[in-house]
Amino acid sequence: MSPLMRRVLHPLVLLTFFALSAFHTWPLVSQMKGHVMGGREDVYMNMWHLWWMRQALWVQPQNPFFAPLLHWPLGAELYWHTLAPAKTLWGVVLLPFMSVETAYNVVLFGSFVLTGYTSWLLFRYLLERAGHGPWLAAAAALAGACVFNFSRYHLTHATAHLNLSALEGLPLYLLFFFRWLDEGKRKWLVGLALCALYVLLCDYYYLVYIALFSFLWVVAERWKRGPLLSVDTWRDPLVRRAAVAGLTAGLACVPPLVPLLLHAFPAPLQIHHGDSDYFTDLYAFFIPDTRSAWMSELPAKAREFSLNVMRMKMSTNAEETGTFLGWLTPLLAVFALWRGVPE
Repeated sequence: MSPLMRRVLHPLVLLTFFALSAFHTWPLVSQMKGHVMGGREDVYMNMWHLWWMRQALWVQPQNPFFAPLLHWPLGAELYWHTLAPAKTLWGVVLLPFMSVETAYNVVLFGSFVLTGYTSWLLFRYLLERAGHGPWLAAAAALAGACVFNFSRYHLTHATAHLNLSALEGLPLYLLFFFRWLDEGKRKWLVGLALCALYVLLCDYYYLVYIALFSFLWVVAERWKRGPLLSVDTWRDPLVRRAAVAGLTAGLACVPPLVPLLLHAFPAPLQIHHGDSDYFTDLYAFFIPDTRSAWMSELPAKAREFSLNVMRMKMSTNAEETGTFLGWLTPLLAVFALWRGVPE
């Protein structure tokens, strides 16, 4: 593939994901004004986040992580709240030119376009690294990016959770992570650190996920090369680069992590729900997803039984009641282990 075609390919992929995102989130792009996707209470909270970030950072400068109007006259800390500053900071820029609901729709829709593009970048790199040709890698990466971007998880959380819909930083972090381990160039290390910070400012869960993945990946790679606990482990360039990556990403995340730790035990307030509301249940592997087309095709008694199990055994809200993993992912993993994963 010529350098010119490689440059042209990127805007084409972005346009493709713009069109596909419009299709999968329809009628969002046709109702950007006066309409929001989902319309649940969390959506209104996220719209308030956009307004509050502009209010706190521009209109009346103050600490955006403390809202004096909430639980007035006490106020409320927002350090451990799902404020998602990386997404809601756009309120500072967008709200002077559009309504808050339009700004929310723009930010949400942008997450789909960017997630598709960044996951395409990651998959294309991994496929080319595995020895596939550039055209095949680009086409296969597009298919893989569609599977990731338009998954049940992403589309469902987009109806309520702006922070959990911000998936674009995850594949971009992994791209920089793998390229840093493979090539050791400083620009990949800087990109890795900035992506870790971006992921943290989208959702704290996702920082934990990429940290766990990075650690387990390095352990698995080192295990294939020799004993984990040996003198040679630290001499391994992979381990050294991974340690530098962890240190650099950690330093990049220090500014937001310090206030989080300092406010780890905020004043107790009545909570709407707790962590016990959300759990993985093995029923989900045997009962169709509540939003699956299979649910409507079930006989009436089977459908009622399935819905009752969801209501009684998987007590949660509509966004969490469902099967995000499904059977396809573990079956593909078993197939990959059976056939062997290319180096």
